[in-house]
Amino acid sequence: MSTFVFSDSHLYGKVNKRKLDKLKSLIEKADNVIINGDFWEGLIITFDEFMESDWKELFPLLKAKHTVYVFGNHDHKGLSDDRIYQFCDLAVHEYELKTPKHTYFFTHGAEFLYPRQADVSLLKREHPKQEAFMTDIQRIIFSIFGPHVLPKSFNFINKEERQRLTSLDNILVCGHTHRPQYQKDLNFIDLGFFNYGYANYLLIDNEGNFEIKCERY
Repeated sequence: MSTFVFSDSHLYGKVNKRKLDKLKSLIEKADNVIINGDFWEGLIITFDEFMESDWKELFPLLKAKHTVYVFGNHDHKGLSDDRIYQFCDLAVHEYELKTPKHTYFFTHGAEFLYPRQADVSLLKREHPKQEAFMTDIQRIIFSIFGPHVLPKSFNFINKEERQRLTSLDNILVCGHTHRPQYQKDLNFIDLGFFNYGYANYLLIDNEGNFEIKCERY
């Protein structure tokens, strides 16, 4: 049994066939799926538009894997409705997965990782064209320089704040910053993004062992 975990796919607009195929392949191979926030891009499109987009090809695949959907700051709960259950079995702000080897604690991280967003509901879809333009700029930058172009300060977390969230014995898994990172001393994983031609994701086996992946698509 394996669990496939990804974050920050920011799905919107016309389907990127390579991105769709990569997601489909990883979902189909897994036994369970956890989406750790920012699944769709709520600052550019509405939830209605997302649900009717060609990305809906993923929905039955995700539903078949008993997907856990952790809300992010670009797809926070207030932007959607009960149709989320077309692609997940559980929708939460945080989730704990217990395995024989480790306990994993999943949350998106917008409240405590830079750039901080103390109240994710404050994000509003006011300038979708501007957001789409900025996303295109990010795509160019990340495509050229890769997922580690951002400085480490983008997902810095100190020991005290880390321990406030969950025990240091647990593995904290976040997204949000778009900068993949693993801090072994803090048992902290930032998934990075599944976007811009890069598939950053986590695989957890039935014993609780994990692999952090970064692949091109």
